[in-house]
This record gives sequence, structure tokens and C-alpha cells, in this order.
Amino acid sequence: AQAFGYAPSVQAELADWHSWTSYLLLGSVKYHMHFLPTLFGVVLMYPLFRIAVRYPAIGLAVIVCLVVKRELDTVLFSELWGHWSLPYAVRAVKIVTYSGYGLAAGACVGLWQQARSGALAPFVPLLVFGGLMLFAFKVVASWHTVQAGAWQPEYAPGYWADFLLPALLFLGAMALGHKQWPQILSRLAPYSFGIYLCHPIFLDLAEIWLRPTALSPIAQVGVKLAFALTATSILVALLQRTRVLGWTVGLGPLPFTHFPSRQMQPSE
Repeated sequence: AQAFGYAPSVQAELADWHSWTSYLLLGSVKYHMHFLPTLFGVVLMYPLFRIAVRYPAIGLAVIVCLVVKRELDTVLFSELWGHWSLPYAVRAVKIVTYSGYGLAAGACVGLWQQARSGALAPFVPLLVFGGLMLFAFKVVASWHTVQAGAWQPEYAPGYWADFLLPALLFLGAMALGHKQWPQILSRLAPYSFGIYLCHPIFLDLAEIWLRPTALSPIAQVGVKLAFALTATSILVALLQRTRVLGWTVGLGPLPFTHFPSRQMQPSE
């Protein structure tokens, strides 16, 4: 904020208790930190996901949840636009409807348990085909956004491309899970959450350093990606070795508990 000239507004925001409520409940403090309170809310629905493990057909409820999300968002944004309650109402809808992803994940686990021999593998071509179709919609949505200079929420295929691709990718990963993959993937996987969580630190630093340069936008993006990924990976590895802070990135025991740190095993 100091580097880009808006420090006074940030200081005023930090002095307002409403801002701190938003930080806690909406994760609005920085970039995509909104993911954290959403994740906490979704995890509370874990018992529902266990039902989907037993009855995988329930996983199709992800489509129903996404239909509900789109319709409720339309109503909320039209009726509550400008009101302080809008972001909280939208977040509540997001948490409830994102439970569809948990149901889809539980269904994938159930299918995996019922078909350990790789019976899901024949569906891979269909999943790839569906993924390419959705990606095509995503490309069109991105083009509309570039042309208009603003997000185009009314383009329904773009919505479905955004929100169905994660479930499709997860199902594809489960369908290919029976194959022999390099062990390095299992060893690195536990670090992914920490990298996701911490990389905004280094994106900020890169933006400050790149501000006075004459690099093209695409070159700046490349530099940011390379620097943020490298520096964040080092930071997370160091945090993992720190007994006091390892838990903050999911790589150490929680404070004041007797639960040991658990690393994902390659067989999992």
C-alpha cells in the first residue's frame, strides 16, 4: 500500500472493526484469502460427504448445487446490491452450495473403493472430452471479458466451465489413480496448500520490485510466477521444519494437542 500510494486508506480500514469482521468471516483481507473461511464452512458438512462415499450417485448433486448457486446469486445481487449484508449472504450461499464439491469428492472416493482394479479408467477419454468442451467455453468467456473490459456473468456456458471443471479434474485424477506415478508427486503434494496460502506475500514483493521497470505485461507475469513459486516453496519448506509454525500450512501438529504431524504416504 505504501509503495503504490494508498497507505492512508488501508490504515483507516485497519482502524475499523467492521473491516476486521470482514477479514474473519469473508477473508477479504487479501487476494483469494476468501477461500479459507469458505473452506472452514464446507468442512463442517463432512458428515454429508461420508454419505456420498457409500452412495456415489449422490455426487451428481454437485450440478443441483451449482444451479442453486447461480439462481440465488442472481437474486441476491439484484435485491441487496449496495447493502452491507450482500457479501455475507453471498458467502453463506457459496458455503452451502460448494458442499456439492464435497459430495462429488465423496462419490469419487466411493467409486474408487468399489473399483480398486482400475475400473474407472475407461471413463478417462469421456472425461477428457468433457473437459475440452468446458475449456472451450472458458476460452470464449475469457474472450468476451477481454472484449468488454469487464467480467461477463451473463454468459452461462462460462459459469459452467468455471464450476464444473474442478469436479471433472478430480474425477479424472481418481480414474487414473491406479497407475504407477512418480513417488515425488506424493512427497510434494502435502506442500501444495502452504504454497497456495503463502504465495501472495511474494506476489506483492514482485509487484513492488517490477513497478519501476519497463518490462512488458507478459514478461512481468512470467517473472512473478517464477519468483513467487520458487520463494514460496522455500518458505513453506522452512515452515515445515519449524515446530511452532508448521501447523499453519498443514505440515505440523496443532498447538496444545497430542495429535502427531501426519505426512501423506505414497500409497494414499
